[in-house]
Amino acid sequence: MTKDTRSAILAWHFVGNRLRDGRLVPPDGVTLEHDGPLALCQTGLHASRRLIDALQYAPGNTICRVRLSGQRLNARDKMVAARRTILWRIDAADMLAKFARLCALDVIHLWTPPPTLREWLETSNPRLRVRV
Repeated sequence: MTKDTRSAILAWHFVGNRLRDGRLVPPDGVTLEHDGPLALCQTGLHASRRLIDALQYAPGNTICRVRLSGQRLNARDKMVAARRTILWRIDAADMLAKFARLCALDVIHLWTPPPTLREWLETSNPRLRVRV
C-alpha cells in the first residue's frame, strides 16, 4: 500500500441506491469529503483504477466515473481518498448481464450444459430465461 497526495486521479466506482455508509448517492459533480484518517476497506472514499477491479466491490449496477483527490492510499485493486467526485454514471445492468454471459461462455467447454442454457447464454432470449 502506498500513500499519495499528488494531483487528482480518475477511477471507477459502483453504487447501489445508497452509499455504504447509508448516505444518498450524490448527484454528478458534487464532491464528497471524508474528514479523518483513511483506511482501506474501512474509512474514506473508495474507487479502483480499473473497472474490472471495481466490479468485485459493486453493491449495485450503476458504474460511476469518479475523480479522487486529496490524500489517497493506493493498493493493488483499490484506492481510498479524502475526496471523490462522480463525473458521470450509467446504469450498467444490461452490460453486466452480457458480461456475465460472456464469462460463462468462456468456460462452457469445461462441462456439458443443457442446450437451452447454452442458447440463452449465446442469445439472451428472454423466453429461455428461468425465473427463480
